Amino acid sequence: MVFSPSGNLSDQIADYLIEKIIHLELKPGERILEQKIAEELGVSRSPIREAIRVCEKTGLVEIIPRCGARVTHMSPKSIEGFCDVFTLLFGHIVRRRIENCDEAHRILLIKAYDEMTESAEKNDSRGFNQAILNFIVSGIDSTENSVLKEIINGLMPNLRRLQFISLALKPNNLNVNAGYFKTIIDCLETKNVERGVRAIEDYILAEKEFALNTLKDSCAK
Repeated sequence: MVFSPSGNLSDQIADYLIEKIIHLELKPGERILEQKIAEELGVSRSPIREAIRVCEKTGLVEIIPRCGARVTHMSPKSIEGFCDVFTLLFGHIVRRRIENCDEAHRILLIKAYDEMTESAEKNDSRGFNQAILNFIVSGIDSTENSVLKEIINGLMPNLRRLQFISLALKPNNLNVNAGYFKTIIDCLETKNVERGVRAIEDYILAEKEFALNTLKDSCAK
């Protein structure tokens, strides 16, 4: 990892750990060993401890007294909870996006959608995940709502982990996932707000059901 001299070291390490958790390089339930991370990054353990506390605030990490830190598990309750919140927030974002989207933001959304389709053709789950993130960020910006943006940013690591797990386990369905966002793009042109909102709600529902079924299957083994 290359550190930026102008950035906060603990925050940079936290970003590093968050990316490893999202991409399952640190798996649910796995302990985060400070000494191992320190050796990987060539830093002392002090900023790593602070980085772990930053990660704890995202919900991706839990600190257990006298036992250290570990990656949180995704339970049916947490999946249901996050997806219910995502449905409300992203439904609002899509509504405002379709009602108020200007040409500059429309171009950004189309660019992100094009990145999705390119990644789907290559069966590139990680690229597809990033394209969805770009689509969401562009949509949030188009609402010009700083409070909403702050709330979404706090939830984003959990959304990205849920998406990555889903996409990694069903890469052949990337084109199906892209279809929901194609509907939203079409609704930008037609100003069909309700159809656009239904598309994002259907997408989140499909992701929730897949995640719950995957968790159920893994517990049955």
